[in-house]
Amino acid sequence: MSLVWLAFKDVRYRKLRSFLTALGVAIGIAAVVSLISITEGMRVRILGEVRAMGSDTLMILPGTSKTPTSIAQLEEMSRTSVKVGVLTERDLREVEKVDEVEVASPQLGMSFFSLLRGAMKGKAKVVYRREVRYLPVLGVVPSKQVKVENAEVVEGRYLSDNDKYAAVLGWKIAKEAFGEDVKVGKKIEINGKDFTVVGVLEETGQRLELTDYTIYIPMDAARQIFANEFKEDEISLIVVKIKENEDVQEVANKIEEILMKSRDIKTEEEKDFTVLTPQYTAKVVNNIILVLDIFLGSIAAISLIVAGVGIMNTMFTTVREKVR
Repeated sequence: MSLVWLAFKDVRYRKLRSFLTALGVAIGIAAVVSLISITEGMRVRILGEVRAMGSDTLMILPGTSKTPTSIAQLEEMSRTSVKVGVLTERDLREVEKVDEVEVASPQLGMSFFSLLRGAMKGKAKVVYRREVRYLPVLGVVPSKQVKVENAEVVEGRYLSDNDKYAAVLGWKIAKEAFGEDVKVGKKIEINGKDFTVVGVLEETGQRLELTDYTIYIPMDAARQIFANEFKEDEISLIVVKIKENEDVQEVANKIEEILMKSRDIKTEEEKDFTVLTPQYTAKVVNNIILVLDIFLGSIAAISLIVAGVGIMNTMFTTVREKVR
């Protein structure tokens, strides 16, 4: 009891030292809990968005990249681990020939997956009421895109194949990008061309597809405004919807074989495109989160060690004072 009383007495007489010691421990513990919560929250949110994309949907992207399994690989993901490639209209036609494919929707411009590879093509200069913004723009084939689009139109209508210079805005673009809401019927200028806003998509909250932050325009118009950025028949991304009751992974393997043959690719090392299934995307996300867990966990561990050393130093100083 005397030791306990002595400890409480020491805490009372050395309030600042005791407070700083307790603060160091609290900060270390809070850092560990916070970092674990953040990474787990990221994992749950991103995997939720992957599932929202649909279990019957896969994506074909230009280039290949390794799944990161270390901090070094994560840092190099957008450079040495990426093999550059280009998708074209020919690839789209090959995919459309596959019996199990319900629709293959081509896109031209900026998407989350192109950003992941470090590609900045597809961002356009958008002017509304003399306000200038640089925003993601995506060219689509309306009759195909409407079959794979997850967001509903809440104002106006969606694009039609007869539209030439029309635009549908993501929710954030319409409501927050400029000083005032961009309403249906208004004119916006994209890379020097005037477009009429015909619709606004509902807010999805999904960052993985950038739906809320994208302007959708007809494919032919996109080829005009991006003439200096993309080749004449280039495609940024192909979104594929699989027929009901078909195995997505089997269809993905079949598409991969067909594209490798049509592109005259003999080995996996030569492959310059990626077929993404929801399962593969979830695997990539889990691996990235695992790497981040290790990295952030190391930072938290260092915080605890520093706090522990501080406590040891305080205890050692106190003991020395008592001895004297």
